[in-house]
Amino acid sequence: MAGEPDHLALIQPIFDLLGQRTFYVGADPTSANVVKLASNVMTATALEMLGEVLSLVRKRGLDAEMFLLERRHGLNRCRYKGENGMKRWVGLSVISDNLINIGRAIAKQTT
Repeated sequence: MAGEPDHLALIQPIFDLLGQRTFYVGADPTSANVVKLASNVMTATALEMLGEVLSLVRKRGLDAEMFLLERRHGLNRCRYKGENGMKRWVGLSVISDNLINIGRAIAKQTT
């Protein structure tokens, strides 16, 4: 996240509830945008690779869903366990992103 440290301190407890770690990248909000874009590129690349691997596994007649879950692409890294837990983890990520966008919209209206 980026912004003035005293402003960010007010919302840090929310980030602590929603995620495992928060990374402060400086006062300039555009720095956080660059970090987010870079993260999105890495995620998209990983998803593309994962799609190719799952296609290979399926072509061999193997259970692709179990392969996916066992490869630490969710279950072993998230706080919630099982397929429903993984869905909850993704849902909380979406909510977190929406809260950030709402906060930005409110900040624009008050300035």
